[in-house]
Amino acid sequence: MNGGTISLTGAGFTINLPADGRIDTVREQVIVGIRPEDLTGPLAEGENLLEMTVKVTEPLGNELLVYADCGGEQVVANLDPHQHVDIDSTIKLAPNLSALHLFDSKTEKTLL
Repeated sequence: MNGGTISLTGAGFTINLPADGRIDTVREQVIVGIRPEDLTGPLAEGENLLEMTVKVTEPLGNELLVYADCGGEQVVANLDPHQHVDIDSTIKLAPNLSALHLFDSKTEKTLL
């Protein structure tokens, strides 16, 4: 915890969560979960961005599914179908912080 925020750091991201009563502290290691529809972008810059390398894109008409690697973990994002995303490109996506989930890395019990 740092100045009223909880910093989550991993390969390809740093997310600063406000200590807002939903969660005030976390263990040293946690699992971060985010649903595909709770990611937006790609963005050029900003705070709390996940940086990832695009592996597969799946245009489905009304949505674009992007499968990417973020620090060795697969991330799936459901993006606007009008976005142009190239295979092997590096993109940055913003998670909806209010929809972020945290799990204990040992028990996998929900923390947030």
